[in-house]
Amino acid sequence: MVADVGARIRSLRTAKGLTQAQVAEPQYTKAYISMLESGRTRASMKALEHIAGVLGVRPADLLGGAPSPATPQYTLLEARRLVEQGRGGSVVFVGSKNALVAGANASAYSSAKAASLHLARCLAEEGGPHGIRVNTVNPDAVIQDSGIWSSDWKAERASTYGVSEEELQGFYSARTKLGVNVYPEDVAEAIAFLAGPRSAKSTGNLINVDGGVTAAYPR
Repeated sequence: MVADVGARIRSLRTAKGLTQAQVAEPQYTKAYISMLESGRTRASMKALEHIAGVLGVRPADLLGGAPSPATPQYTLLEARRLVEQGRGGSVVFVGSKNALVAGANASAYSSAKAASLHLARCLAEEGGPHGIRVNTVNPDAVIQDSGIWSSDWKAERASTYGVSEEELQGFYSARTKLGVNVYPEDVAEAIAFLAGPRSAKSTGNLINVDGGVTAAYPR
């Protein structure tokens, strides 16, 4: 996790053409940024807020949260880094059920997720000869501990489906074939599987972690 955050900071900083000193000033030292990027220390929330502000992203983006406009560029930079290292690797995109299913009043979000899914497939094609696997996890309705659901998004989705905000989680679980809620740890299990050795011969694939939404069944 610490190394992942450092890698994100390094890639976003490089994409913007900034030096470590430029990211550090005026609150932190270049040595501190160097330690963050190499995974030798953990960033405080205050430091993440400062760095995110300089890089023009949100702290959540540095932690691997919801995609920002810089995310596709970051992914391409990381893919190129893996090719240059010549050691192979595994990349896991976190998509959404909306990557496969058109949803009312969510066109921008759904389109971005669909593009992300296809980018992952393209990178699987390009990375395969270099031993780089690229797969996608598609969650749905992960309300617990999710920042997006504390915003206006929750009210908008409830309005779209004609339920109250308090009824939304029950609505989502009721529409799944398994009748379950999806939690962050469920998504983490799928990511760990695709990132690890148990899926060593899988690339260009996706795993839905949505409790079974028929419209999102891959075809």
